[in-house]
Amino acid sequence: MKAIRLLAILCALLLCFSAAAAETTQPQYADSFVFRNGITWQSNAADIIAAEGQEPESTGSDGAGGESLIWEPASVSNYSGQLFYLLKDDVLYGAIYSFSELPVEGAAYHLSVLLPEDTAYLVNALSSKYGEPAAVSKERLLTLLNLISPVGDSEVSAAANWELADGTYIAAFHIGDVFFILYCNEAPFLEACGVYNTSGL
Repeated sequence: MKAIRLLAILCALLLCFSAAAAETTQPQYADSFVFRNGITWQSNAADIIAAEGQEPESTGSDGAGGESLIWEPASVSNYSGQLFYLLKDDVLYGAIYSFSELPVEGAAYHLSVLLPEDTAYLVNALSSKYGEPAAVSKERLLTLLNLISPVGDSEVSAAANWELADGTYIAAFHIGDVFFILYCNEAPFLEACGVYNTSGL
């Protein structure tokens, strides 16, 4: 009888220890970046489609060997643009809004045509949510963009960028007459693409 009671106590202790270990070893995402409709960096394609409530208008591939899901138009702030979700190995690593600064002829949907005051509004809106922008590093932005889709140095005009505590990198920039807002889970994405920080090695 004593042996059975001792075994029950040991089992209870083991269950308590296992629960405590799970709490400390499982990754916690409560404080990580949350994009529109509750989408996070842990979301896969099925999660994103479910969160958006409809199938993407189109899909494609990117320069990083990943998949892109595209919604157009997509509402953001006071505007309507194109929304690209970028996935690698079926895990979200980036999202991009794009807005034209010239009318898009023949478009079957309405996209906002941004004026300079509109891009300024969006940058201010980002700052109100994520804090004051960090110093702009065009080299850093170009590294990410060239992994997604090659772009010339002279084509990119960086406006502002933000670095969040969980490692999320956000950049607002122009390529020609198109204004973009990029969100990127930077470190895991770079590592998945074989890009490492070799400083001091």
